Amino acid sequence: CNMTMIANIWTENAQLEETTSTLRFAQRMMRVPLQPVVNEQLDAERMVLQLRAEVNALKRELRMHDTLANRSGAATYGALSESQLREIERQVRRYLNGEADEIDVVNLRQIHAVFSAFRNIVVSMEVEIEERLREKYTLMDKEEEAVPESADLKKPSSEHELAMVGET
Repeated sequence: CNMTMIANIWTENAQLEETTSTLRFAQRMMRVPLQPVVNEQLDAERMVLQLRAEVNALKRELRMHDTLANRSGAATYGALSESQLREIERQVRRYLNGEADEIDVVNLRQIHAVFSAFRNIVVSMEVEIEERLREKYTLMDKEEEAVPESADLKKPSSEHELAMVGET
């Protein structure tokens, strides 16, 4: 493939800077390697089909690797089923209770499920602790106004009166 460049130069002193700049540019362009490339129109549907085929080929390769590594059946690369999610949550609870030393994890989806189970357990524990505290004490929200300083506050006369509000 041949490339042609036309550069306009002037011999006048007023145009000397532009001429020099143009010649430098032409010199740099002579060093650019020419490799013709066919322009392709990208078809989104065809691209999706190609990527799906590539994903399926990679999954087959992973299954083959697992078979060769004697891990057949242990690893699944699809979405986790409800029973698998329940089993992961059961393992996390056993781990938290000290009944298990480790959690069986084979792939990245299971790691995400383990962290999700930890988060769910923490949230449920927070709710449970707050409910227990509400049963035992009268909790005030942070937004509620504090008792004004000008109100008549009597000092407690005994240790019994120092107990928290609502404590049984």
